Amino acid sequence: MSTLDLPGLSKRLEGLGLGPIPQFSEAQLLHKPLDIGRSYLADILGWLVPCDSITAYNSIQSPNDLFPTADLTVPLPKLCRGADSRAVAMDLIQRVRHSLPFAVYCGPD
Repeated sequence: MSTLDLPGLSKRLEGLGLGPIPQFSEAQLLHKPLDIGRSYLADILGWLVPCDSITAYNSIQSPNDLFPTADLTVPLPKLCRGADSRAVAMDLIQRVRHSLPFAVYCGPD
């Protein structure tokens, strides 16, 4: 099975238990592997935060250096312009805790 095209990539990800890849015109799924995770994350953020998925996608920052880790970052002021970032963060933490059974939060209670 080839992953050199979107249908092949989608089929491979379905085999891992992931649903269809959320589609964003900016995403280069076949050339930038982190855009796959970025697309899924944007879709989740669009569901958790009162913003559209495109805004969520555009607010996610890719790492400057892929090694040793390749963490995606979501600056909350960019995600929710004009909102109190601390309040958004606390609300988001609560939503994640209650909405996503696989989420683990390691910060202060």
